[in-house]
Amino acid sequence: MLSGNWLAAALVFVVAACAGPARPSTESAGDATGSSAPKHLTTAIASAPPRFVRWMSPPAIELAGAAELEALLTTGLGTADGAGGLDTGLAEQVPTIENGLWKVAPDGRMETTWKIRSNAYWHDGTPVTAADLLFTAEIRRDRELPLSPSLAYQFVQDIQALATDTVQATWKSPFIGADTLFSGPFLPKHLLEPTYRQDKTAFTDLSYWTSGLVNTGPFKLQQWTPGSGVLLVANDQYALGRPHIDEMEVKFLQDPSTLLANILSDAVEMTLGRTLSLDQALQVRDQWRGGHVDLAFSQWIVIYPEFINPNPAMIANLDFRRALVHALDRQQMVDNFMFGLTSVTDTLLYPGQRDYEQFIARAPKYPFDARRATEMMGTLGYQRSADGLLRDSANQPLALEIRTSAGDDQQEKSLFASADDWRKLGITVDTV
Repeated sequence: MLSGNWLAAALVFVVAACAGPARPSTESAGDATGSSAPKHLTTAIASAPPRFVRWMSPPAIELAGAAELEALLTTGLGTADGAGGLDTGLAEQVPTIENGLWKVAPDGRMETTWKIRSNAYWHDGTPVTAADLLFTAEIRRDRELPLSPSLAYQFVQDIQALATDTVQATWKSPFIGADTLFSGPFLPKHLLEPTYRQDKTAFTDLSYWTSGLVNTGPFKLQQWTPGSGVLLVANDQYALGRPHIDEMEVKFLQDPSTLLANILSDAVEMTLGRTLSLDQALQVRDQWRGGHVDLAFSQWIVIYPEFINPNPAMIANLDFRRALVHALDRQQMVDNFMFGLTSVTDTLLYPGQRDYEQFIARAPKYPFDARRATEMMGTLGYQRSADGLLRDSANQPLALEIRTSAGDDQQEKSLFASADDWRKLGITVDTV
C-alpha cells in the first residue's frame, strides 16, 4: 500500500497593496509613516483553533493558519528564518558548534546552552527567566497531560539552570534538532504553576490557553471570540522591537467561499497560512484590484510507502520504488494541476531554503522515463503479458493500493494521475 500526503507545493500569501509589513520591527508606526494614526490590519485564517499553543492539544491534523497565529502571540528562544535555519528569538544566540553553545562529545552525548535576552518579558511585564524554561520542560515531559509529544525530549537527559537567565540541556545521544528545543512557545511559571501543582486535571482547561493568554510574542491578545476570531494589539515591550502594526484582527473563516468573498470585497487584507486553493488564488489574482497574490514554495508532494508488512512485499525493494518514480510524469502534473507555477522536486528542501543548491546538485534524479521503468521492472522479475499487465514468474499480476484523504482537490487529482501513470506501466492500481 502507498499512502499519499499530497501537500500543495505552493503556499498562497495574499496581501493588500496598502498593508504594511506584519513582522516585528524596531521602528514604531509613527516612525515608519510620520503619522501617529494607529495602523490596523485585518487578516484571516482558514480554521478556528481551539487554543493558541498548539502542543497543548493531542496530535491532530494541523489546522490551517494555527502556526502563524501562534507566532504572532508567542516567541521562543529561536525562530524559523523561512530558509530552513534559525534566527535568534528571545535568546542572545542560537546554539551552534561554531559559537561553542552546542557541544558534541566523542560518545555522542551533547550539551546545548541558551542565554535569555535581558529585555525578554512576558506580556504582563514579568521578566522571562530560566525557571520558566525549566517549568515548560517539566510540562512537556509530563505523560499525565494530554499533550502532543515532542520528539526532542526523548533524547534529553537533563535540563538545568546555570543562572537566572541561562539554561543548559544535556543529551543522551545526537539529535539534529537540538537547537530548536525551546524554539516553540514556552510557559509563564508565575501564572501556571499553582494550578499545575494543585490540580493537573484542570490545567489543560484553564482560560489561559484561550481568552487569558499571556506570552512573549510581538502581539498581545486583546479579545478572543470563539469560532469567530481574535483582536491583537502591538506588544510595546517586545524584545525584538515593537511591530509596525498597532492592531491586528484575525478572522476565522473556515468556509473557502466566505474567505474568497472577504478578500475580493477588501474585508480581509491578508491571509495567514494555508488558506485558498491554487485555483482560488488565481481567481483572486485575476479579480482583486485592491491587492496581489504572492506564491512561495511551501512543501513537497509526496507518496509514503507502507514498510510495515507491505503488500506487495516488493514495495520494500528500493529499485522497485525507483521504477515507480520513473513512471510518473511529474512535470505534466505540475503543468496541469499547479499551472506550471511550481516545479518537480528531487529533494526534501525547496528553492530558497538554506543549502538547497548544495543538496539539489547531489540529489539523485528520477526523471520521467517509461521505458526505463519497464526495463527496471523486467530486472525485478516482472514481464508484460498479452493483456498489458506486469506479471511475476508465477503469472500473478502486480497490484498496488494507493490512498489519500478525501475532500482536497489537489490531493485527489494527484492520486488519480499517479494511478493512471502506473496503470500505463502495467500495474493494477486500486485507489482509495
